[in-house]
Amino acid sequence: MTTRTLAPESPLLDHQTAKPARWLVLLAASQVAVLSLDFFKLGLTTQGGTDVGRWVVIAPGQVIFGIVLIVLSPHLLRVLRDTPGSLMIAWFTWNFITAWWSVDPRQTVIQTVGAVNLFVFGAWFVYLFGITSWARVSAAAIGVIVAAGAYWQWLGPGPGFEDRFEGLSQGFNLQGILCAFAILAAAIALKGSKNHRRPIALAIVILFVCLGATGGRMGMIAIAGSLGVLFFNQLIAPRNRHRTFAALALLSVVSIIVFTRLDVYQREAADGPLNGRDILWGYAAELIADSPLSGHGMMAGESIWKAAFVAGVVDFAGGSAHNMIIDVTVGGGLIGLGLLVAALVVITRRLWARRSSVGLSLMLLVILAGLTESLVHRPGLTHWVLGALVALASQATESPHDVSTDDRPASTLAPQPLLGGRW
Repeated sequence: MTTRTLAPESPLLDHQTAKPARWLVLLAASQVAVLSLDFFKLGLTTQGGTDVGRWVVIAPGQVIFGIVLIVLSPHLLRVLRDTPGSLMIAWFTWNFITAWWSVDPRQTVIQTVGAVNLFVFGAWFVYLFGITSWARVSAAAIGVIVAAGAYWQWLGPGPGFEDRFEGLSQGFNLQGILCAFAILAAAIALKGSKNHRRPIALAIVILFVCLGATGGRMGMIAIAGSLGVLFFNQLIAPRNRHRTFAALALLSVVSIIVFTRLDVYQREAADGPLNGRDILWGYAAELIADSPLSGHGMMAGESIWKAAFVAGVVDFAGGSAHNMIIDVTVGGGLIGLGLLVAALVVITRRLWARRSSVGLSLMLLVILAGLTESLVHRPGLTHWVLGALVALASQATESPHDVSTDDRPASTLAPQPLLGGRW
């Protein structure tokens, strides 16, 4: 395996610390943060619903990154040429092809360009600077958006404490998944750092409170499973087994009390246990049957579901099928679904073979969250995460872990025990 290095004078590095340059960190953080915002709440959408704010902020970052990537980082091709990266690129290529018959070709092309940029940006960042740096940037950026959303809802013009916490995201469930991603990213940073551990732990506790306030049940299930995978070795270590069992018992009791006592979780009577998703999925089955192989155009879901709502087919304009597999099949057909599933299977097999607790925990979070949200129906946080997973699974990367505490990109990475171990 190769050892990735950057010249000391590289503009990608802070010359004093050998960490990612500040401008690069801000660029990455701004892209991740913007992905988490609903600009409609900030008054930055047109009457037709075009998300002006998202494109005004994201587009310049993508242009800058494209220049940086081409000029300063040609070695990223090693990652993209490897099997996981090649399969993901094949999936993105198919997404572009679907623009020929898409119900909204402009959105298919524009949003796929954005998704590819975010995917490549995530892979590039992990490949050069390690997963710990990636996790720090991700957790900090999402944490700022969650904090701003809490201020907007609880102290600003938002609905206040009586409603579920949705912040500045596009809804309660998406806010819950956003908090879950932030918690996992912070936990990865905590596991890979020796400094600032207490502030990171405090941030995780606060994010858990915010997650509970969203009422997002799948977000809670997803983060519980993901953290279990991330800290599997520590949890089953002989010296920790009694504490692990005691903590699980306490967590079970608290969960039962919360789920049975708080009104925020008792909402089956109005919309059913799936909160109306069964209606969306029923219509999605009709769309898939209408074009099973090629779909109706990837990332054109907002047009598809808006038309369905106007026609009275569904009860609300959901913007997506609220399930990743169903949404990919509606947009890209069985061909698109096959390419994505093949990529995810290969990535997961690689991560398991490399004993990457970090990669497996991120993959589990994406899969579980994808059961109730589409995640890939527009450029978003999931594409940033998928890029990181490809870098972790690539044979061009020395190890799925960044074991160096200072994130020096030229560090030689050692093999890890089953599902992680000490970083």
